[in-house]
Amino acid sequence: MFYKHRQAYALPILSCGMALACVPDDGPQGRSSPMEPAVVLLSAHDYRFDAPDTIVVGYTSFRFVNESDQLHMAHLLMLDSGRTVHELLDAYGAGDPSARTVRPTFTDFVKRVPWARRFGGPAADAHATSAEVIQHLPAGRYAWICLRSTIDGVSHFSRGMTHPFVVRPTEDTAQPAMGHEAEVVIRLTDYAFAVSSPLTVGRTTIRVENIGPEPHELALLKLEPGKTMADFLSYLDDPQGPAPASRVAGVTALDPTLEAYLDVDLTRGDYVLACFISAPDGRSHIAHGMIRHIHVA
Repeated sequence: MFYKHRQAYALPILSCGMALACVPDDGPQGRSSPMEPAVVLLSAHDYRFDAPDTIVVGYTSFRFVNESDQLHMAHLLMLDSGRTVHELLDAYGAGDPSARTVRPTFTDFVKRVPWARRFGGPAADAHATSAEVIQHLPAGRYAWICLRSTIDGVSHFSRGMTHPFVVRPTEDTAQPAMGHEAEVVIRLTDYAFAVSSPLTVGRTTIRVENIGPEPHELALLKLEPGKTMADFLSYLDDPQGPAPASRVAGVTALDPTLEAYLDVDLTRGDYVLACFISAPDGRSHIAHGMIRHIHVA
């Protein structure tokens, strides 16, 4: 089952040498060289996010750190015009403890909140680990939410773990840009990963595109020495003992037509591409075959 996989498979993220930098407090976060993405820092606590309230249009590198002993995630939503975070919380009964939703599935989320578009975000799992993703956000209203759950099954989101913010337009023609092209494109379809060219050792920029009709995510994991895809799949079914793989990078659920960029530093070995979210039939995308072995030489 997907949520068994999602909750139990808590993999550490490889830092890949990423250092977090402070952003000067000179107004809305997001101002940067016109040739490089802006940098926005995002940290998770119990049960809140520390993040800016306003950023500017353009490519933005979101750098996430989990400062809690609990598992947290940072999922990005774009809200339709006129919609608010309060409405988002009300949709899951967050103001009424007796109505709080046990961890919602993405399928359930789509049905209940069709005016909130899933815009990705940096995939991170464990305490004191970090993650980074680069995305272009158009002007509008957004919210960070955490869809993980407490031991008693209540989603962190339903406990109020959300942070609204605004992406505002700017009169500056030199908006933050990507700065360089991606070397590899990974396209997400129903239900497969299409990789444009082999991944190789060293630093690589990956463009992740969702070209399917459903939301998809990308988890890039490295198998431990001596471990196989069979070990990985067995662990998903029965997560006992040390995990057979470690998360290297990833992007949370992207709606159709959206894209994100990952800067990764790969070492020689065997990797797994996986999408953990659920399909309309309630089965995980992995159960539909959205998992792939990659060898990096």
